[in-house]
Amino acid sequence: MKPTRILLAIAMAAGTSMASNAVDPISEVVPGRPDSSEVARAHQDVRIGAPRTVAQSVDLDSHRSTGNLFAAVAWSDGWSMNISTDGGASWQETYFYPSASDISMKVGGDFVWVAYASSAVPSALRMRRFSADTGASDTVYNYQTIENIHPATVVDVAMTSNADDVDSGIYIACIGSDNAAYFFWDNLDGTSFDPYHPAVTDAEGDLDITINPDFGSGYFMFMSFQGSGFARVWRLPLFGAWEHTSTTLTNGDNPFTAISAFEDTVVTVVEADFTHGNGIRQFVNTNAGAAGDWAGETVFYPYDATIPDAAGPDVSVRSPYGSIVTFQLEEGAFDGVYYRYRSGHGPGGFGAHVLINEIDAASQEQTTVEWLGARCVSSYGIVYLSGGDFIPYFDLMSPRGFFCDGFETADTSGWD
Repeated sequence: MKPTRILLAIAMAAGTSMASNAVDPISEVVPGRPDSSEVARAHQDVRIGAPRTVAQSVDLDSHRSTGNLFAAVAWSDGWSMNISTDGGASWQETYFYPSASDISMKVGGDFVWVAYASSAVPSALRMRRFSADTGASDTVYNYQTIENIHPATVVDVAMTSNADDVDSGIYIACIGSDNAAYFFWDNLDGTSFDPYHPAVTDAEGDLDITINPDFGSGYFMFMSFQGSGFARVWRLPLFGAWEHTSTTLTNGDNPFTAISAFEDTVVTVVEADFTHGNGIRQFVNTNAGAAGDWAGETVFYPYDATIPDAAGPDVSVRSPYGSIVTFQLEEGAFDGVYYRYRSGHGPGGFGAHVLINEIDAASQEQTTVEWLGARCVSSYGIVYLSGGDFIPYFDLMSPRGFFCDGFETADTSGWD
């Protein structure tokens, strides 16, 4: 069967580690207000999707062989595909779907895949794909219906791929209005999706899924979502059924959850309510998400009434070098977007809170962070939405390549 073929391909690649889990001897978490004087901007914040406004969410990814970066943006009136061929210094829109819907995007093979909820048929989960070379829509492929979950409707969508392993499959999940979670996969043909659903009956939203590159335990897929006031995590082995592995009380103002994994380390991040307001907590599991092995860590919390609330966390451990958490602070006239980074993937100390944005961030909106290890870009990309007009802005945590114009790879197509 096709799913077995995909899983066996993953299993053959498992066991080859990209980096050790050694943690740098950096300081422990220091809660409280970040020092706004410490600002890390590798480059100016770059607008995505001009002249559009009122974005709702953004997905980032990169195509390793070309170095192209991609941003799929859900807007109030539709969604768009955007490409950067210069390491994020500029962005061009290549496609617009003129109807609002929830979306999720990942690169797999030589395509950029977008799973979305159909506005024409609300019970239909659909897929479109785009060239990883140009960002152009594959008009022959058009769209494929992954599944029609009627009588339920699709309310939340998430997808991932195994591009960081053997680059052979795409994986899609959704939450239905019946509070069930649905899961499908296919090879890179993308025309015949096989179902393999977890026994979830209380999923309410804020869905995220991740694959863990270089896993060794046999568990390769993880899913997080909000349900009945809790952030829940499920895991899937190579051969076997989905397992519920963690239930974490989350009672911040927003139901944000995010999950990421590398080797057998899994990290999920949530908002949490503290005495003086919203903070950010993350939970780390170095045993492939095994129940009972989660260690809680405070990323940020307001220790008194003068400290701003935190919101909109995201996490990435996709880099072979370390992990990063991003979040937004309600600081007043100018709301900051910050990251905390640490070397290695397991529990340990964080580096300092670092401010990333140049433009006021929208209050109570989710940040986006993704590892973009492609040719001249070897860094984390961060996206936030601006205050008032909800414009997505992109920045890099560290500088792109010296040229980032094809010189380093003898690609002369971008030279003037």
